[in-house]
Amino acid sequence: MVVAAKAHTLWELGWKLFPEILSLFERLRGSIGTHQEDSVLDAIYTVMPARNFSADFLTPAKSQIAVIPMEGTLWSDWGRTERIMETLCSIGKRPNFPMILANHEAVVR
Repeated sequence: MVVAAKAHTLWELGWKLFPEILSLFERLRGSIGTHQEDSVLDAIYTVMPARNFSADFLTPAKSQIAVIPMEGTLWSDWGRTERIMETLCSIGKRPNFPMILANHEAVVR
């Protein structure tokens, strides 16, 4: 997925959909660039509720977004190393890394 948007637009939409999350990030504003920035960000992520970008952000905003098909592209969910290897193999590329199987055996193709 490729998302193209103005940051301001995403921020405003975020406030409409996730005010409990955006209010946490308002705390970060004053610490950006200071020695406290990392600790404030860590504290935010510790208490921030989890949300699904597609289901919880894009779906409710469907009247405000457009989808444009992209031809000649390949998509893969790279949530696991195996999927990266499958994608590389499908486009005729050899991975530069050994594939580690569940039994911790390394396989290089």
